[in-house]
Amino acid sequence: MRIINESFVFHAEWVADLPESFRAQFGSFAINYGIFGIEPTIDENSLEYSIWVKIKRRIDSDKESYKETCEKRSEYGKKGGAPKGNKNAQKNNQNNSETTENNSETTENNSETTENNQKQPKQPKQPKQPKQPDNEIDNEIDIEIDIESTVPKSDDFAMEAKNLAQYLLDECKKDNPYFKINKSTLDNWASYFEKCHRIDGYPYPEIKRVLEWAKNDSFWRKNIMSGSKFREQLPVLYSKSKTLPIRQNPPMLPGNFEERCL
Repeated sequence: MRIINESFVFHAEWVADLPESFRAQFGSFAINYGIFGIEPTIDENSLEYSIWVKIKRRIDSDKESYKETCEKRSEYGKKGGAPKGNKNAQKNNQNNSETTENNSETTENNSETTENNQKQPKQPKQPKQPKQPDNEIDNEIDIEIDIESTVPKSDDFAMEAKNLAQYLLDECKKDNPYFKINKSTLDNWASYFEKCHRIDGYPYPEIKRVLEWAKNDSFWRKNIMSGSKFREQLPVLYSKSKTLPIRQNPPMLPGNFEERCL
């Protein structure tokens, strides 16, 4: 196989939430695509394909970002200087400023010597004018205040968003009675449900239907454990909830473990 890239960034989050039986499989998919450019053969209507698409998109995005960085560095190298904001550029600017300051001091001393030789009276120094306030700073302060005033508080969330956050917490506690979060985290969950409605455009009844479907599905139940995770997976969950039935865990066989092994 021909190597396309010598290396790529592998993010642990790609496989962290997957069942153990899928981790090695999707890890192999990512390596083959990132190094050799080979895509796996997966049914586009399957759940595995929806997971793979996210991994592929991230690999392509990282590759494009790295390419842009290399091009910028090459461009700055041709111009013979470091980019603005770079430590080397700041150091050069500082050295130039010190040189200019030294030259100014030398010029000033020479001027004073000339004035003494000519015996001309020195002109009285003019009093310094008070510095006028910077309008740009005032504008920046006003902008920051306006932005902070638009951040929603917990009391601003719709009751539907709060109810969805509480439902998710109750379902998590069914799987783990010791599962606990504080009020600020619960408000944070509600904010993600509110964004699903306000920004993503999903009606609250549909959000509730999809959430109930996910928390009753044997696979998604253990993967949707926060409001942020639900919003991240909402497009996939919405599609799957329309086409796939809810998967249930297989029933336990009667008897204890030793008896079932006989």
